[in-house]
Amino acid sequence: MSLKRASVVFNIPRTTIQSRLNRQGLNKVRNLGRFKPVFTPQMEIELREHIIQLEKLFYGLSTTDLRRMAFQFAEANQINHPFNKDRKLAGKDWLISFLKRQGNLSIRRPEATSIARVTGFSKNKVNEFFRHLKDVLDKNIFPPHRIYNCDETGITCVQKPGKILAKKGRNQVGRLTSLERGKNTTLLASVSATGTFIPPFMVFPRVRMNPSLLGAAFPGTVGFSAPSGWMDAGLFVKFLQHFIDCTKTTKESPSLLILDGHSSHKSIEAINLARNSGITMLTLPPHTSNKLQTLDVSVFAPFKTYLAKEMDHWLTNHPGCRSTEYDMAPMIKNALCKAFTPINIIKGFEKTGIYPYNPDVFQESDFEAAENILQKKSNEESEAADNILQEESINSKRASVEITLRKNSNPESVNFSIMSKNLAKSDAPNPESPADDIRTDTKVLPVNLELEQPSCSHILISSISPIPKPSQGNKNTKTKSRKTEGSTIITNSPFKDQLEEKLKTVKTKSVKKNFGKARPSLCNIKIKNRGTLEEKEKGSLAKTMSEEEKNTICVYCHEIYGDTCHEEWIMCTKCGAWMHEECSDNETGADNHICDNCR
Repeated sequence: MSLKRASVVFNIPRTTIQSRLNRQGLNKVRNLGRFKPVFTPQMEIELREHIIQLEKLFYGLSTTDLRRMAFQFAEANQINHPFNKDRKLAGKDWLISFLKRQGNLSIRRPEATSIARVTGFSKNKVNEFFRHLKDVLDKNIFPPHRIYNCDETGITCVQKPGKILAKKGRNQVGRLTSLERGKNTTLLASVSATGTFIPPFMVFPRVRMNPSLLGAAFPGTVGFSAPSGWMDAGLFVKFLQHFIDCTKTTKESPSLLILDGHSSHKSIEAINLARNSGITMLTLPPHTSNKLQTLDVSVFAPFKTYLAKEMDHWLTNHPGCRSTEYDMAPMIKNALCKAFTPINIIKGFEKTGIYPYNPDVFQESDFEAAENILQKKSNEESEAADNILQEESINSKRASVEITLRKNSNPESVNFSIMSKNLAKSDAPNPESPADDIRTDTKVLPVNLELEQPSCSHILISSISPIPKPSQGNKNTKTKSRKTEGSTIITNSPFKDQLEEKLKTVKTKSVKKNFGKARPSLCNIKIKNRGTLEEKEKGSLAKTMSEEEKNTICVYCHEIYGDTCHEEWIMCTKCGAWMHEECSDNETGADNHICDNCR
C-alpha cells in the first residue's frame, strides 16, 4: 500500500506516516540510476555494529577513521569501489549516504573520559555501593526528605560562551568575557530526594572573607575564604554545621548524606560531628560521580549553562566593565533558581537509583567498557603465569633426563646425539602412555574451532579493525601498588577506628594554611638514585626536618614522610595534599600535578 493510499484509508496525514517511517528506518533509500551502494546490506550492518561496539568501549571512530576503514574493508574483500586510492579514503558522499541508510548513527562530540573513570565504573564497585545503601536504609528508615546528596563544583567569573548568530563565511567569531582566565570559587550544594535544596556553601579564593562578596546572594548562603579557593577538612566541618542548621538534623531525626570520597570529607572532626548530630555519611566509589552523583547527573550542567547566560547578560548591560567576584552573587542566585528545580533534582535521584532504591538502574552494557579492560588484564596476567609454570615444568623434565643419562653412562663416552634423541622422544606425546603423561606445553587447538566461527563469505571487519586490547604496560616503570578504595560508610565505627589508628602518631590540625609553602625542604628533596642512600644520610636528613614535616602522610599509602624521606614526594596543586610520586602515577610534572581526589 502506498503512502497516499494509507493516508486516505486510515485518515492519517501523509507527512505523519512519512516521518514515522523515517524515524524507524523503514523507509529505505532507493538507488538512483546507476549509483549503487558499495557494500551489501549484510556488510553495512556488520560495519554499523562494529562502530557501535567501539563507541561503547570508549574507542569511538571519527568520520575520517570510518572512511579509511571503509576503504580497507573494500580492498580486503576485493570489491569494486569508486574510493580515492591515492588518499586511501572513502568519499564524503559515501559517508553521508551510509549514515542515512543506518538510521541509528549520528556524529556526536564526546566528553573527555579518563581511564580511571572508565575502569572505576565496574559492576563490583557499583554493587558494593548499593549494598551499603541498602544496609543503611534497612538500619534507619530515612524518609525522602532526609536523603541528601552534596557535591562541590568550581565556578569563575569567566564564562564559556554559547552559540551565537554570525555572518556566514566569517573565519573568527568571538564573545566578550571579563578575563582570559578567572580564579576558582567553590560552590558546595546539597539537594534532597524530594526536590529541595539548602542554601549553598561558598569558598572564595581569599585570605580574609569580605561580607560584600555575598551581597544580593541567595537567602541563607554562607561564605568562607581559603587561599586556594578549594575545600579542605576544616571548611567541610563548617559545611556540616551549616547542613545541620538548615536541615535540623538530630539523632531523633537523622539524615543520610551521600558524597564523594575526597580526603577532606574523612577527617576525625567531621566524623565525630556527624555521629553526634545523627548524620550517616556514605561515600561513592572513586571515579563514578558522572553516573552515581545526583548533582553531576542532572543539576550542575544546567546550572553552569544558566550561569554563563547570566554573565553574558551582565556584560551586555555593563559595556566596558569587567565582572568580578563581587558581582557573582546575584548571577549565581538567578542560575540556582532556574537549575535547582524539583524536576531536575528528582530525576537525578531516579537516574542514579538512589531514590527510589533501584540497584538495577544500570544495564550490563554500562559496565561493558570497564569489564572489558579489567577482564583482559586479568587474562593476560593468568596467561603469563601459566607460561611461566609450563616453562618450569619443561626445564625440570629436561633436567631429570640429563641426570638419568649421566648416572647410567660414563661422562666421557656419552653420546650427545643419543641424548638429543631421548629428549626429543620425551618431548613428543606417547600414544601408549596415559593422558597425564602428555606434554602440557603443547597448545592443541579445539577440533571444532572452525565450526564455532560464523560462516561468512567475506573478510570480517573485526579482522581489519580489531577491538583494542589493553597492554600490560612498560615493565621498566616502577609503580607503587596501593590499595583501591570503594564505597564506605565513613560514620561507622570500623572506618573511624581505622582512621584513628593511622593518625595516632600524627599531630593533626583542623586547618593547614599555606600547606606547600610551610615545608620548603620537602619541596626541594629530589633523590634520583634511591638505592645508594646510606643509613647515616637518612638520619642526618631526619634531624633537619621539623616535626610537622616528619608527620606528613601520603594520601594514597598513608606512610609518614619521616619514614620514607629518601623517596620522591609531590604536592597536589589544588588541595595541597602530599604523596609519593610513585603512588601518584605522576605524568604532568611537579608543577601541574593534581591528585585523583581532585580530578
